Amino acid sequence: MADETQSDIRAALSHLTPMKSLNRSKTRVGGALDGGYVMLDDLASGGICYSIGIGPDTSWDIDMAMRGWSVFQYDHTVEAAPAQHPNCHFHQVGIAPTDEAPNLKRLDTLVRMNGHAAEMDMVVKIDVEGSEWECLDCLGSSFFGQFRQIVAELHWMDHLILPEFRSRFNRVLNKLRRTHECVHIHANNFSKMTLTHGIPLAEVYEVSFARRADYILIENDELFPTDLDFPCNRALPDYFLGLFKF
Repeated sequence: MADETQSDIRAALSHLTPMKSLNRSKTRVGGALDGGYVMLDDLASGGICYSIGIGPDTSWDIDMAMRGWSVFQYDHTVEAAPAQHPNCHFHQVGIAPTDEAPNLKRLDTLVRMNGHAAEMDMVVKIDVEGSEWECLDCLGSSFFGQFRQIVAELHWMDHLILPEFRSRFNRVLNKLRRTHECVHIHANNFSKMTLTHGIPLAEVYEVSFARRADYILIENDELFPTDLDFPCNRALPDYFLGLFKF
């Protein structure tokens, strides 16, 4: 008997099946623990980037700053960034789906307030502990197109078993994939991995997206995790994802 829920989950996960870049290799940005991300190595020119949710770890921010990027940091849960760099600009503000709260703003509002509404070659990193879904759902698809690369920690992935969450997930990823494709995925092994309708599914994934117009992307033949990945929890082995092809 066909399992319709399994089919729906597999269809949702297919949005995250990585593609391979022919014209750019990969590099790790940030530290070797939780907070570092594997991205396409297209960062030497510098520019404008956003780091949304920094907590106690700014290794990605500092790495980007040292590469010449102006890093606009946002986190309403900490009073100051734990590490400083002249290229980093911290704001005690978080992101939200509306601008109603004084210390919470939509991501596109922050970009506009900084005078970056016309910038078309930015980078953004998002790690907001599950708030990403409503904060990304409110954005227009054209907004995502302003970013060359997008890296995010995607939480609550075990909720794909729920039709309402699955609907929002598909809506967000459909908008994002109008301009971008996943190029790297890594499961955060601080989170649990469970067998959900026959599918091994981690609660949290670290995912990197690249704008299709900037890269030559083909079907992937790489197994995950790669040599650039490290277990977020060093006390446990990394989760093996294989091709992550659905």
